[in-house]
Amino acid sequence: MIYNVIGDIHGRASWKELVIEYGINIFVGDYFSPYHSEYTFNKCMQNFREIIEFKKQRPETVLLIGNHDCWSIDRRKESCRHAHVFWQIQHDMFINNKDLFK
Repeated sequence: MIYNVIGDIHGRASWKELVIEYGINIFVGDYFSPYHSEYTFNKCMQNFREIIEFKKQRPETVLLIGNHDCWSIDRRKESCRHAHVFWQIQHDMFINNKDLFK
């Protein structure tokens, strides 16, 4: 079996170039919390939706929760560059799809 580990996403769409057709793609998390301002919340959110859809179409894909994602799930955690105004949207996406994550 081939395992393909895809590192921190941080809002980028580069994961699309990294996934493999045969084998297991493992996303290590950090789906939000971009380092650069060109990755707007809307771009990050669209990218996250596409990752969720990818997992639904390819159930063998593994989605992990990264340290930058903890705040999206539990607001008591440190924010890690998150825009507080978008917390509820991110939280709802994780909670509504929690069965897809490990």
